[in-house]
Amino acid sequence: MISIGGWAVGSLPFHMMASDQNKILHFTRSVGGFLNKYGFDGVDINWCYPGSLGSPYTDRLKYIELMSALYINFWANEAMGNEKRILSATVPAGRWIIDRGFDIEALRNWVDFINIMAYDYHGSWEYSPTGIHNALNPRTKDPAQEFNAKWTVEYYIKNGFDPVNINLGIPLYGRTFHLANDFQFGVGAPSTGAGPKFGPYSRASGMLGFNEICPMLLEETGYTLIWHEEHQVPYFYNRQTGEWVSFECPISSARKALYVEERGLGGLMFFSIDSGDFDGSFCNFGIQPIVVSTIIISYYNKSMAFIEHLYNFTRHSSYDETDDLRPPCDFSDHGFTCSPDPNGIYPHPCPYQCDKWIHCSHNIPYIKDCPLGQYFINETRRCDWPWLTQCPRSFT
Repeated sequence: MISIGGWAVGSLPFHMMASDQNKILHFTRSVGGFLNKYGFDGVDINWCYPGSLGSPYTDRLKYIELMSALYINFWANEAMGNEKRILSATVPAGRWIIDRGFDIEALRNWVDFINIMAYDYHGSWEYSPTGIHNALNPRTKDPAQEFNAKWTVEYYIKNGFDPVNINLGIPLYGRTFHLANDFQFGVGAPSTGAGPKFGPYSRASGMLGFNEICPMLLEETGYTLIWHEEHQVPYFYNRQTGEWVSFECPISSARKALYVEERGLGGLMFFSIDSGDFDGSFCNFGIQPIVVSTIIISYYNKSMAFIEHLYNFTRHSSYDETDDLRPPCDFSDHGFTCSPDPNGIYPHPCPYQCDKWIHCSHNIPYIKDCPLGQYFINETRRCDWPWLTQCPRSFT
């Protein structure tokens, strides 16, 4: 199959084409001719995204019109005695983008299957705490429980898709963050944007391919690799450089393959193949280990113990994200008083407690926490992004 669209294409070309019935007709005929000429089995439409990124809300309907036109064209071609053509859609994982641009109940009537992009749940574009971008399961302490593959799959099923017509997407790349300090480095640690590392192949801010991540872990020093037991994926960090990376590995992809079997889904989709270990020279695990581990699970019925032994991917005990390296500190030891305003708002007097503040009420101080990943800004008396304050970045 071929795929048309993607993030780099954006929404505008689809919007312009889908807004004109004649252009839709020309597009469907052009796709059919291309498939016949080059012998492809079908086409995948990856419109990123109707109703978002400059696309008006009315494109939600136009998207269905486009998909139905392609489906009818393929059906007519099959009715004439030709081979059946396959039509699929690559669809987003986030509920806001889904609801705004994708009529799931209608879409299920016009595609053979969907490929869910179960990644990019978090990234440096959020200017927020570090987060796992490709989680399989939710994290107990997350205020929202929908930033993970299982939630997204169930959302599509609840809205009408048969599980067997759903493929789960797995990323062959990681998302990077730049830690705001060197004493908080778990999931939810304050960050100041994209990680400092710029990959020689991806050449993009905030992301690294698996073929760029492996050499970092194998050849460079200072990295600590963590397996997140709840999310069932790894991440790593470097306290010296501030690099923090959420990524996929052969073990996490194999666990997702097990989930696909258990839930009765159709299969897996990988994005993008050029970001993986395409020739086996980057990770010492052979060619495309993230893909191969899922094949071993799905087709050769091997156990996770076999996968972990085969790839010997270093696993550490999960870091307790409720702790960090800051020493205990009682604000009363610093002579704090609710002065001059007995009902005022004050910064926490203890060093490194940048994510806390004190609210005084009738001369009684109460310690308050900033939202996850934010620091208290003394000048504005509110919590905001870490780079807007001079809170110490290091104990030294």
